[in-house]
Amino acid sequence: MSRMTLNLIVLGILSAATQGNALGANIVVNGDFEAPVVVGFYYNIYSSGQSFAGWTVGQGSTALFTNQFNPGLSDRPYEGHQALQLSATQGNNGSIYQDLATIPGTAYIISFAFASNPFASETVTMQVGWGGETVANLSAVPSHDLSNSGWMIESFIINATQAVTRLEFLNTTSVPDIAGPQIDALTVTAVPEPLSIVMVGLGVIGAIGFNRVRRDVD
Repeated sequence: MSRMTLNLIVLGILSAATQGNALGANIVVNGDFEAPVVVGFYYNIYSSGQSFAGWTVGQGSTALFTNQFNPGLSDRPYEGHQALQLSATQGNNGSIYQDLATIPGTAYIISFAFASNPFASETVTMQVGWGGETVANLSAVPSHDLSNSGWMIESFIINATQAVTRLEFLNTTSVPDIAGPQIDALTVTAVPEPLSIVMVGLGVIGAIGFNRVRRDVD
């Protein structure tokens, strides 16, 4: 069975599940990065070992940014007022992670908005980790336009093998820059057991990126 056929099967199954509101609740804490509220300037910087509202910085530095104070002069989140950038200081590619309560043998959908800082010096790259394994290597080209950050929706389906699974996002851009990859609107939802069984039977469970849509924030 080809990858395209598998993706179409998964899309059909998940479309049916979504229309029937069959997917589970979002198990990520602060996946919209709206907490803590950024005040005083347009970003908060967090460095390796620091934590904020459900997230821990694994390495380097990260910036929680907002568009509330200078909406015409700052980056635009995908939704809401805030998003996260996986870099905040020159030469320090950042990473964040969160340990999620998962059910072994259950399939989960990971979905999030992904973009480059509009004024990054080069194409930015990001690695997505699930349970210690790399499930995706993504890239985004800077738009050089504050009115259109070029947000893309990235979605994957993956199986949980442990009761606690670490979800991690790592900036892997080859030339570390203050301006780096950005993420927003993150959800991780369980696929109901009947659909999980179908997917296992079809051999589609795994690190399958089943949907990639480029979408403007407007």
